[in-house]
Amino acid sequence: MLLTNFDPEGVEDYMKPSWQHLQIIYKLLLRYVVSSDTETKIAKRYIDHTFVLNLLDLFDSEDSKEKEYLKMVVHRIYGKFVVHRTCIRKAINNIFYRFIYETERHSGVGELLEILESIINGFMKNIQSHWNTEVHGLTVNVRKMFVEMNPALVEECERLLQEKEAMAGEVEEQREMAWEKLEEAAVEKG
Repeated sequence: MLLTNFDPEGVEDYMKPSWQHLQIIYKLLLRYVVSSDTETKIAKRYIDHTFVLNLLDLFDSEDSKEKEYLKMVVHRIYGKFVVHRTCIRKAINNIFYRFIYETERHSGVGELLEILESIINGFMKNIQSHWNTEVHGLTVNVRKMFVEMNPALVEECERLLQEKEAMAGEVEEQREMAWEKLEEAAVEKG
């Protein structure tokens, strides 16, 4: 009888009885890490590799609110403390290795994957901007080299490129006119 009125959607996530006290600590830590007044040189004395590793071990909690705070704190530490970035990536990978090959149980795998996703997206942005700069620089250098080797060839290539671009514009205009004629014919028959 009791289970007939049971609503699994209405049940809140498991919350440790000590969460109220832990939440205050997590909020203070997050504010400390995020604060623009925090000097990273001084903070590195307290937020060291051991601290970060212990923080990452806390992701095995059943409490979803705790894991959300941990995720925010680790994100901010990763962004603010460059010295810890490699340590964080390696530690997350080690947690995954333990999960896959040893324990087959870890409550924070999803949150750790979200952190890695954010890290990878950050890599992609840096690589893209660096790549664009590098390609532009290489292109300019190659063009200079070709101009020095054979200026007549470069001029001929530029002339052919301009002709192709002009022809592309004409082809596009013809395509637009053909579509307009087809639309007019469809309206007349329609």
